[in-house]
This record gives sequence, C-alpha cells and structure tokens, in this order.
Amino acid sequence: MVFKIIKKITIVILSLVGFLLPQWLNLDNVTVLTPENTVEEQGEGLKAYTNHLFQGVKLEIFEENNLSWIINSSTAQNENLSDWNFLDLKGKFFGDESAKIDFSSDRGLLDQDSQKLYLKENVKAFSSRGYIFETDSLDVFKGEEDTLFESDAPVLLYTKPKDEFNVNAVGFTGALNSGVFNLLSEVRCEKKTEKYEKITISSDKAKMTSSLKSIRFYENLKVVQNKFKIRGQEAYFFLGQEDNEVEAVRVLGDIVASDGTKTALSDRVELKVKEDAIIFQGSPRIRVGENEMVGEEILITNNQKNVQVIRGNIKSTNKEIEFDDE
Repeated sequence: MVFKIIKKITIVILSLVGFLLPQWLNLDNVTVLTPENTVEEQGEGLKAYTNHLFQGVKLEIFEENNLSWIINSSTAQNENLSDWNFLDLKGKFFGDESAKIDFSSDRGLLDQDSQKLYLKENVKAFSSRGYIFETDSLDVFKGEEDTLFESDAPVLLYTKPKDEFNVNAVGFTGALNSGVFNLLSEVRCEKKTEKYEKITISSDKAKMTSSLKSIRFYENLKVVQNKFKIRGQEAYFFLGQEDNEVEAVRVLGDIVASDGTKTALSDRVELKVKEDAIIFQGSPRIRVGENEMVGEEILITNNQKNVQVIRGNIKSTNKEIEFDDE
C-alpha cells in the first residue's frame, strides 16, 4: 500500500515538472531524487541548491524547430525552474551546415530566462573544424543568429596531436557558425619543427579563422626561431588543409630580424616550417658587419648559416641598425 502511494506521488511530481518546464526544454530519461538522498550522495555543497533534483538528465534545446543544444548531465538541480545547476556535463552545440562543437565540463549553470550556459572547471570544447579549447570558465549564449562564446580565463587552443601545435592566451570570444575566435591577451604559441627546436610567437592578441586555416597574431608581436628574433606588425600560421599541420609562418610589416651577427629588414618574411629556409621579401636587405646585401629576395638556409641574395648586390655601410632585445 505504501509503495503504491509513493508511486502515485512520484507520477504527480513528474507530471507537474513536465508541465512547468518551458517549451524549448525536453528532459529524457530523468530520475527524480529525494533531497535527503541527494545531499547524502553528493555532499554538503548541494544543500543550498536543493529543491528539484534529477539524475541522468538530457536536455534538448530547440530554436525555430531546429536542434540547437544538447546537454547531458549526471545530476541536475534547480530551485525556481529557471536556473539549473549541473554536474558532469557533456553535450553539443549545433550551428549552420556542419558546424558543431562537442563540450564537457565538471559543473554548469543554465539560466533559462537569458538562455545562457555557464560552464566551469575542466571545460573542453571540440570543434568540428579541428580545434580543441581547454579552459576553466566558458560562457555560452544565444546571439541573434549564432551561438556565441566568451571567457576571461586562461585558455589553451590546440590541434591533435597536442604537442605539435598549441596556443595559450587569457580570455577569448568566438562564434560557432563563423568559426572565428579572438584571443584577447597574453598570447603565446609554440610549434615544434623538423629542422629546428621550435618556433615561438608572442603577441597581445590573436584571431583564429578556421575556415581559412590560419591564425593571425598582432600587437607587440615577437617571433623567435633558434637564434633569429623577428619583430613585425602581424604574423600568420598557415595550416594544411588535410592534416592541420603548420606549413609556414609569415610575418608582415616593418620587419626587423637579427641573430646577433646579421640583421635583416624587409616588408615580409616567411619561415618554411618543414624546410630549412627563411625567405625575406619586399625590399629586403641584410647587414653583416659593414656589408649590406640588397636584392629582390634573400634566402637563409643551412641552419641559418648560409645567406643567398637573389638578383641583388653588396655594398658597404657604417650605419648600424638597432634591434630591441627585450
């Protein structure tokens, strides 16, 4: 008799919850927990949030009849049927055509009124375009025509395998459909190469455009390859179309490069990642001691030991070029 009464009460509770939930939320495979059991199982930290408690929650969020977000959570609780707290989240964000991001995090909060999802702790976002983000704080919300992302926390961006190419920064914004992500400060990138130990790029800002397979670094730009230190206005990593491997690094605008014994100036320089070559173009000139070499193109090879001037000449100069080594 007691079991029948409990069963009827549970059915009534589920019916009321299903009726009160907004139309754009669907919950599948939901198990309702009593507050007492949930607090004992999950710890004291849940007491402040305990009201409606669920286990094994799946939320499907629709916009204009199209599936927009999927959120799976081991445990969910809400206090006013507006804010939902989640533990152990996994899910997907869907965009136009094939754009998609899979995500996971330890905790999350969904604000139904503003349609914002706040992900916290061990957040990972896997883009269908080949990039992976890791951070401890990510805000996801609906823009007018896109799913948008914001974070003011440190972030790691990389492609597989992880040790081949990665970018660290503090803070970023992005949009799912456009595939554009802006890194906001303290940007630092390292790329291992076959011919050299690594290439390091640091800047104040960076912009990733996955559809163009490139990353742009700008503001207070510094590029280092072995002994060569390069300064310019902006730099680009160009990734291969098939394997996301970095093929080249191109630096543009008022180039000054030095390894301590020779100094080069040009409008642009390209570092061939898989080759033993640094190519200066755009009115290039290079100075070694009192000799200055000028040509249409300057090629540095053999682990930066050999210098070749294409269609150029050599002249003497006593003028020195200052290079900021800080």
